[in-house]
Amino acid sequence: MLWQFQFQNCQQSSGKMKVLHITGYQSDKLGSLERFWVALARSSPGTHSFLFFNSNLHPDISGSLRKYGRILQPGGKSQIFDIARAIYVMKPDIINVHFTPSAYIAGILVFFIPGVKVVWTKHSMSKIKTLKNVCSHNLMKIICRNIIAVSAAVKNELVNNFGFDTDIITVVHVGIDTDYFTSFAKEINNKDPLILTVSQMVEEKGIDVLIDAAGILKDRGIRANFKIAGKGPLLEKYKQYAKTKGIDNMFNFLGQVDNIKDLMPKADIFVLPSRSEGMPFALLEAMASGKSVVATNVGGVPEAVVNGYNGILVDKDNAEAIANGIISLLKSPYQAVKLGSSATATVEKEFNLQKMVDGFNKVYSEII
Repeated sequence: MLWQFQFQNCQQSSGKMKVLHITGYQSDKLGSLERFWVALARSSPGTHSFLFFNSNLHPDISGSLRKYGRILQPGGKSQIFDIARAIYVMKPDIINVHFTPSAYIAGILVFFIPGVKVVWTKHSMSKIKTLKNVCSHNLMKIICRNIIAVSAAVKNELVNNFGFDTDIITVVHVGIDTDYFTSFAKEINNKDPLILTVSQMVEEKGIDVLIDAAGILKDRGIRANFKIAGKGPLLEKYKQYAKTKGIDNMFNFLGQVDNIKDLMPKADIFVLPSRSEGMPFALLEAMASGKSVVATNVGGVPEAVVNGYNGILVDKDNAEAIANGIISLLKSPYQAVKLGSSATATVEKEFNLQKMVDGFNKVYSEII
């Protein structure tokens, strides 16, 4: 069959609104975004359907989504056909589009269908204000009934750079399952510390700057081991860059790690060297795990990290600042533990999974 609708153990409900989620991105790991999908579906069984492109869902995630909602498998001919078919069959009240280009395709199709409302979840900052970006954002202005921004920084960019009406944008911070990512706050091993980074291997994540920071640590006679979890097109380039600088023995590039939780207990410090971020799940996972963090002051990061209270903020593209941040934590292990404890408290209060689910459901209920 071209289309396979999976309803096994699906709890059907009559009279409820129907929300179709369409996303062009979904990994096969067991991460916080995936846990959000499940929590959202569980919050209102039978309400949410999911059309994933380029995906190979983790079995635990796909099983839970089938239990509480629906998973629609694309036929593979084209995204336009698959999205049109999903809208025709599901007849949703709301379409929540995530990531591009599926957002634009769904938006254009729904524009011609009366009664269906489009919500666009903006997960990241726009890389560059190009003519293409301006045109696509102008299209979303026409199509969208509401926009969910994962941070105030994302909202401000939409308003200030692309002219969106502030009234249609709701900030809903991403949330972490704090029952799953439990705190592993511990005294730092300042003799041979393990420094963890979780990131895609792309330019905006700043892994090259982290490698430069490691070189500075070596020049200052400070031992450290770096574990980098994540995959992407620049992985081999970064490996070679570390080798060229003579510090490849300090790095362990792990590739994709299915369960980041397993890495957290042994890590002493978490570093986020990004050049751009909306609101990074990995940072919040580290904070929920009680890690002391060094993070760049970009995008939504300062909405979570308060310098000197629950982490250390540094300027982007500043390897020396990252190195100095790491050194300050190694020299003050008690302060590092205190920062980690405050980080956990911040996530538990402001960036928990239930708060994210409630925020999305509130947006849906207000536009029906």
